[in-house]
Amino acid sequence: MRRTIPLLFAIALLVCMVPLPAKAQRSEIQKKSLRGLKGVYVLVEFLTEDGQRQGLDDSQLQTDAELRLRKANVHVATQTEMIQSDNIGTLYINVGTMQLRDV
Repeated sequence: MRRTIPLLFAIALLVCMVPLPAKAQRSEIQKKSLRGLKGVYVLVEFLTEDGQRQGLDDSQLQTDAELRLRKANVHVATQTEMIQSDNIGTLYINVGTMQLRDV
């Protein structure tokens, strides 16, 4: 039993030392998958009445998403640009809400 504990500790130490993909490496892969896009069109699904009662606003969601894209130096495409180009991505936003009853 006494020899088992140091062996398990050594195995655990080796497992912890195994290099995992760094966030920067994943970020590079993600960047490559978006390479070639001329911009992104933002499409917000209409909110349900419940969502609106909760204070959400589809035009505010659209504005916030577009602002974040612009701050990241991503061209926000118009609907016309999206229709006319194969190199425009679409950011589709659909918010679901559920009101929980007091228990």
